Amino acid sequence: MKRDMDLLRSILILTEEQPAGQMAQDFSSLKAEQQEIIEHIWLADRAGLLEAVFAGNSPGNGRAVIKRLTPAGHDFLAHARQSVLWSKAKETAAKAGVGLTVDVMKTLLTSLANAALGRLG
Repeated sequence: MKRDMDLLRSILILTEEQPAGQMAQDFSSLKAEQQEIIEHIWLADRAGLLEAVFAGNSPGNGRAVIKRLTPAGHDFLAHARQSVLWSKAKETAAKAGVGLTVDVMKTLLTSLANAALGRLG
């Protein structure tokens, strides 16, 4: 399975939209296979962006329930939810020949947001 940063972003946005105290467990609105979604939840959990619990033999073979976004997940989404910043960060990484990782996206999104703020001042 290849990591899909767009799917990871969608999972985080879906989680953020849940009412406080309600765990995210319905991912039917996402355009991906259930096993791929669970694997990406596992990746986001390991990256420290959210907290999830898994049932089954392995993350990709079972069920996942997202408990909450972490502070790092909220910080990541502060910029990632903006479609213009998200697209520009992916484009910048592609032009530079850099792989899309969570850390690369954090760096690019923060840099792009800071540049946008600099244009205001």
